[in-house]
Amino acid sequence: MTARPSSGLGDRLARYRKMAGMSAQDLSDNLGGELSRSVIANIESGRKTDITVDQMLAIAWVLDIPPVALALPLHEPFRHVQIVRGKNAYHSTTAARLIDWFLERPAMLEKQKPASPGRALVLATLKALSRYQSELRRTRLDRAKATDSERDAENERELAASRQDLLDLGVDVTEYGPFD
Repeated sequence: MTARPSSGLGDRLARYRKMAGMSAQDLSDNLGGELSRSVIANIESGRKTDITVDQMLAIAWVLDIPPVALALPLHEPFRHVQIVRGKNAYHSTTAARLIDWFLERPAMLEKQKPASPGRALVLATLKALSRYQSELRRTRLDRAKATDSERDAENERELAASRQDLLDLGVDVTEYGPFD
């Protein structure tokens, strides 16, 4: 049977909310009231299947789960999920393949296709961001350990190169405060 990705959203939300030991009211409170208890109940019952990206990210954050756990049926990996439904187009694939795509695990996909310009930019940006984050963590850890100055200088050079890679890709690397 083929279903839309939103099918089962309520069941997934209820499952992870209960695993977190929260009532619908607790979840609402932890979301700062962004979703009321009654809206959460409507999602869980299937009466409401559309939530915003902001809401999905907030719920996943509060429940301490990756957003893909809400977005797709992880527990039904072989279920067919309808991606595009339109007058002239219809595309579906298994949840497992869609999860691989969502998490950008191209080696897991059965069929590789040439990357579109947008996809190529996204992949390059993800790779550069991952490298930058790794370099930043290592630099901070080494600073905390008070390692030798030669290593510190090497870390700073690698961090600067990673930062430049991001800039070259058009990424805003401004470090904002939490409420900017």
